Amino acid sequence: MELYGLYFNQEAAEKPYESEGEYWSDLLASLDMRLGVLTAWRSSDETTGDLIPWQSAREMAVSPERAVFFLNRGRLADPPGRAGDDGDETSRRVRSELVLAANHIMNRLSRTPGMGNAFMLRRLYRLFHLSRLEQFLFLVGAAPRMDARYEALYLNIQGGDRAEPTLQLALSLYALTDSISEEERAALGQRRGA
Repeated sequence: MELYGLYFNQEAAEKPYESEGEYWSDLLASLDMRLGVLTAWRSSDETTGDLIPWQSAREMAVSPERAVFFLNRGRLADPPGRAGDDGDETSRRVRSELVLAANHIMNRLSRTPGMGNAFMLRRLYRLFHLSRLEQFLFLVGAAPRMDARYEALYLNIQGGDRAEPTLQLALSLYALTDSISEEERAALGQRRGA
């Protein structure tokens, strides 16, 4: 499985970001990857057990039935790579690919002058002292404003007539690779109530 290679230019991994647009592009590719994993389906070839990811989450429609099927199968409660030590090789491979994507972004930022702190988005993170979780929640919420296709995607995934991402969806996407601590949950609750 080469999820990382489908979404990221691996040759750029050692290069700094030339613009904030490149940084946004990688952030959205990472989000696409997570959305693809969340709504992936098993191939008809059960001998391999490989997941079939979207080439690009924004390019494919997802039926509400397909999304609800996976949400109800426990993907949100037990996302790939986070569901105990049950020896699930596919889950470990998927999580590994998602971590590669996060490392790609961090590596490029580390090579960018000032760690990209001149980028408006990075300044916003600092101004509001956003945690890594809060930065991710901001990305999920901002994505439809960067690319309107996310509205249709969120609408299909969540069903009904809600085109804005729910907190549950955003936390589920985050939890594919990162645990959400009690401290983060408490801080998130305080900020929501403020």
